[in-house]
Amino acid sequence: MSFSNTSYWVQHFQLYTTLAAKVQHPPGWNTSTCLADVAVESAIQYMTDLVQLDHDSFTSGAHINCSSIFMATRLFCIRGEGPVSTRLSMAVQANADAELSIGVGAKEGADEHSRNLSMTVGGIGGRSAFHLFTVPEDDNLDVWRVSFNVPEEFRNNNIYHAYIMHESSPCISEVLRNGGCFNAQRVWSCTRSVPVSFRRPTAFGNLKIAMSLSFSQSARMTISRGSFPSLRSGQWVLFVLCNLKKPHEICPEGRIDVKLSPGYNQRAKLWVGAAIMVFGPALVLFAVNAMYFLAYKLLYTIFTENGQTQRRLWPIFMSLPGRKHVAMLREKVNLIFRPIPFFPGLLALMIGVFLATAAQFVITHYGLMVRTGSRDICFYNEKCFSPGVVWDLPWNNFLSNLAYFVAGAHTAMQTFWAEVRCRNFLRRTMSEMFKHVNPNPEGGLTKQQWIAAFDHVDLNGSGTVSRQEWYTRHNHALAFDFIDTDQDGRLSREEWSDAFDRMDTDRSGILTEADFQKASCGIDLRAFYAVAITFIAEGIGSMCYHLCPSVETFQFDTCFMIPIANLLTIALADWSGTDFLDTISALRYFVYILTPVWIINFVGTWYDIDVFDCEWLYWVYTILVVAWTLAAVTGLKRVFATPKIGKRGLWLMRALQALVVLVVLLAFSVPSVRKGLGGTANTFLLLSIVVMIVVVCRQIYMQDLRYITWEVSAVGGRIIKYSYMAVMVFVATLSIHCFNEKVAIVTPDATPAESHDINQDCFYNIFDLHDYWHFLSAIALALFAMLLLDIRVNSWARKSGIQILFEQPVDYSSGTDSDKGSDQASDQDSSEENERCLSEGDLEGARIDDRMCRL
Repeated sequence: MSFSNTSYWVQHFQLYTTLAAKVQHPPGWNTSTCLADVAVESAIQYMTDLVQLDHDSFTSGAHINCSSIFMATRLFCIRGEGPVSTRLSMAVQANADAELSIGVGAKEGADEHSRNLSMTVGGIGGRSAFHLFTVPEDDNLDVWRVSFNVPEEFRNNNIYHAYIMHESSPCISEVLRNGGCFNAQRVWSCTRSVPVSFRRPTAFGNLKIAMSLSFSQSARMTISRGSFPSLRSGQWVLFVLCNLKKPHEICPEGRIDVKLSPGYNQRAKLWVGAAIMVFGPALVLFAVNAMYFLAYKLLYTIFTENGQTQRRLWPIFMSLPGRKHVAMLREKVNLIFRPIPFFPGLLALMIGVFLATAAQFVITHYGLMVRTGSRDICFYNEKCFSPGVVWDLPWNNFLSNLAYFVAGAHTAMQTFWAEVRCRNFLRRTMSEMFKHVNPNPEGGLTKQQWIAAFDHVDLNGSGTVSRQEWYTRHNHALAFDFIDTDQDGRLSREEWSDAFDRMDTDRSGILTEADFQKASCGIDLRAFYAVAITFIAEGIGSMCYHLCPSVETFQFDTCFMIPIANLLTIALADWSGTDFLDTISALRYFVYILTPVWIINFVGTWYDIDVFDCEWLYWVYTILVVAWTLAAVTGLKRVFATPKIGKRGLWLMRALQALVVLVVLLAFSVPSVRKGLGGTANTFLLLSIVVMIVVVCRQIYMQDLRYITWEVSAVGGRIIKYSYMAVMVFVATLSIHCFNEKVAIVTPDATPAESHDINQDCFYNIFDLHDYWHFLSAIALALFAMLLLDIRVNSWARKSGIQILFEQPVDYSSGTDSDKGSDQASDQDSSEENERCLSEGDLEGARIDDRMCRL
């Protein structure tokens, strides 16, 4: 038969065919005597193409009974040139004599320049659909987006697979060049024939790559200059298949609305996005820093007594840098070249190992997506995918993690400023102590004079001085704590004599003011530097994960989330012990805690996605995980030197230990529980967060809240002092809301189609809600670290005999982190205090003979 379309020019059209075959039977035949189903084969030839119509070519077909069959198809054809372009041939054969009914119809294809169109997929026309569109030649064009949306009335659980390929693709180029009809099965097979390897592909192999993804409700595909296939002008073919993984099931008819949209100025958008993620958090944190300054300025105004000026001491306020900051910075730079195995150095080492191993794994996944063109491998938010002008990377996800770098830099700077203040305060204190014990301020201090100073405090002649006796005489305990190396709260004559020998490093027999200053040791804030490094490391880990988000790679996103929770848990601990003990604790943490967690997460991830199916091996793995958990929680004291915590603290610790063991046991013995928690990596992350919240809350109470006096001025002053917590809570709440508004699903049971269905458009600029989760959570983490640093400095000051604003003077003779109650307040009359104004607004201006300085 011949079909002619010479009445008007149609470059491409849709060809509809129907075929009904009914076997001829003798009189009296009925279906009960049917011996075999009728078999019918059909093919259509247009131009030089021969398209076979059967299930393998995604044709719709059904047996009415054993002697009747019905087949229908929808073909997308390109009109060729010349007389042969008006001729269409169909061949049919059956395994028995049959009566055939054939129908052929044509419909003009949608305008290839149209930006909005609809495609019919499934139903009587078969499970495939094609559309031809044109990308204009435009040097300013950066991206081309193809959006899909299935109207509500057609959402019937169909899974659609969409493929986009350029006219140069060998899978379609011959039909586009010479005319003919696309063979859906042949086109699909061609796109799947690209060899998957990491050798340099051939140019011909790259041309075969078709960008593809699956969805059931909505999705979007973004073609960029760096994608495969890359964005270029010319004709493109959109190819959609329905229920690809159910070849023998009928696909219900559905309609897909398609929108094509160009994108310009991508480079400028990325620069603006980078500015938002760098200057946005910095501006918020700067505003909080200013708010902190104003809060203390207000407190000092309220706290002024009898017109006396107050010491303007802001524990963690970042003022303008001075010479002391430059001097400290030089020391820090020198220490970088002499690293010790403590938390900051070990974390830097772990970051290097992470980039050399985990990053390679993620890059492999990303490379697999690039080489196959399948957007089902990496679970992006395709509706807010912002590639670069060179590389097809999710730059919006990358740039949003810059906020963690800003948070890390802010925490490190704030820690540095606090350390400078505290160190210079101690040096000033040691200078004042030197003046107290030295009868000749112009000269040095001999050992005989040193012993005489001890006897001056030892009023009862017992040869031992208590911390309270020292505090009563000097109104501070800094020098006492410096000399009392065994921290037993008592100072013997031998310890006092040994202190002289310890400070007399040149063995001259004379101590000078410079010797005192050199011997002073400031507050140990190394744990906060480690926290700052973990924030930066989280930015790196999150970037690696978002290069190709998936269940397999999610473990790398949590690699540094878990250390963040762990280090925030121990940040308020006093690490001022010997370097050897600190080093051992840090090494034990990395060897016995963090490294096993990373290994467990790595192996557990493969069980989460059912890669391993050996049951007995899984139970061996489960037993090892539970055994390690028991050893870790019961042997925690062997890792960290924990202080006395009292009976209530002991019960709390036991409850946390039981909770951790119970959750791990339940999660690994019942895999559905683990998958419900989000997988192995998420399980350990959630446990780390729970432990952090409980422990840090108790530490805040023990080191700060228990010293509050329930007076209006004290409570009000504490509220003003920690007013930035309101910002922290607000930002944290907002960040959790952004996190809960999922823009992609990355769970063991989620399919790529389900993830694409919940993709959301960009919220602002090039960023989606998950990107703003990075933005807000980084700010919240920085503010939380600021709170802990504030409490740490105040706790150090309180233990050193420095009075805190709106607190009563404290008896420091028995200061332990126990549950026996708060340290007893002394009954000194506050009117005896005499403060002096500090012109430079820093701790080093404090004078011991002015009794107590206020923070």
